[in-house]
Amino acid sequence: MVVLAIITRNSAERIKDFPEVLNSTLSIPYKSMILIDDSDTSTTKNIVSNFAKRNNKELLTLSSGAVKTRAVARQKAIDAFLENYNDEWLFFLDDDIILDKEWWSKASEYLNDGYIGVVTGFVMHIEDFVRKYLEIRKIDQWTWFKINFEGRGYTGDTMFKRDALIKVKETYGSIPPYLHEYEDAWLFHKVRCLGYKYIIVPTNSYHLGHHRLSIISAIKNPIIVYKMGFNADGFTPNVLSNYESISGAFMFPISYLNDATKHVREFKRKYGEISSVTLMELRILGTYMIWLMMRILYGRPGDPCEK
Repeated sequence: MVVLAIITRNSAERIKDFPEVLNSTLSIPYKSMILIDDSDTSTTKNIVSNFAKRNNKELLTLSSGAVKTRAVARQKAIDAFLENYNDEWLFFLDDDIILDKEWWSKASEYLNDGYIGVVTGFVMHIEDFVRKYLEIRKIDQWTWFKINFEGRGYTGDTMFKRDALIKVKETYGSIPPYLHEYEDAWLFHKVRCLGYKYIIVPTNSYHLGHHRLSIISAIKNPIIVYKMGFNADGFTPNVLSNYESISGAFMFPISYLNDATKHVREFKRKYGEISSVTLMELRILGTYMIWLMMRILYGRPGDPCEK
């Protein structure tokens, strides 16, 4: 029925609750698991291996090889699934997601629908800043997750149908190896572009950590998003549609500047500090300005369905 795949890199050292992440998968009826481990030590691999032995799970352990990006690792897991197993679904789980005990019971009702190629579960972010920021933006976590998923996809606790993965590779090839942070967007959109539907299941899984972007990523990622048309903005649905015209490309960042100022003021009023929210607003504004430059220099945003 399903094979579990986990991509790790120093997970045991980074995530103190990593064993609990593994334990949370036991409510999923998988017999085999694929581990793509690019860790600097053997600690993570040993923990997963011991977990598999204790719970009678068949384990296939691989590494990305010379090029260690999430794109290469995810494609390696997909290829291993297609070449070594006959199961219908590949379940990707991030190393910092604790699954809802009812994940499978809530998701399984959709698995026999031939039109559905992607099934993902809602994940609650428990980080203090995320909770506070969404509150001042007046966005609930379900809406935020839905906007994020529809714009950029997600593989934190997501299943992909075998037939969809085969057709993606036949039509579009492998995930571009340079997509270290948007390989999930590429995969999701390619499946969607082939006509498959997706479903977001109202589970209660938990995300254990909030990833901070480096300055390089804050500049590079918006360029990738724009070129590929991923719409990767967790707060504005279909945000790249604003950049179809030159006038829209200019007006959208200007209009958001007023909103950003309000967000900072409201955050200070409620929580007494502005450093974290200011950094967030600067990152968002920076993204919109980079997209404006891309619109001027290269024209309209890309189409994720292009080959």
